[in-house]
Amino acid sequence: MDSATYWDGDPMEVAAYREADRLRADRENRVAWLHGMYAYQAILATAPVLNAFSKRRQAHEYPQPVILDARERNETRKRGLKDYLQSKMRARAEKAREDG
Repeated sequence: MDSATYWDGDPMEVAAYREADRLRADRENRVAWLHGMYAYQAILATAPVLNAFSKRRQAHEYPQPVILDARERNETRKRGLKDYLQSKMRARAEKAREDG
C-alpha cells in the first residue's frame, strides 16, 4: 500500500489491506507448522535406527489433513469432552463406593 492511498484513500481500504496481511501471515504460519509436522514424523520414523528397543513406526506417504471442517472439529471436541466427563463421573462413583 502506498502512502497516498494510506493517507488520502478510503479507511476501509486500509482495513482490507490489514486483513489481507493477517490472512497471509496466518497461511505462512500454517505452512511452517505443516513442515514441522512432517519433519517430526520423519524423525519419529527413523527413531528405531537410533534405539534398538523402540517401537517401529512407518513414515506417512500421503499428505496429512491440516484443515478440518467446523463440523468435524466440533464433533471431535464434543467426543473428547464427553469421554473426559464420563471418566470423572466413574472416578467419583468409585470413590463414593469405597467411602460409603
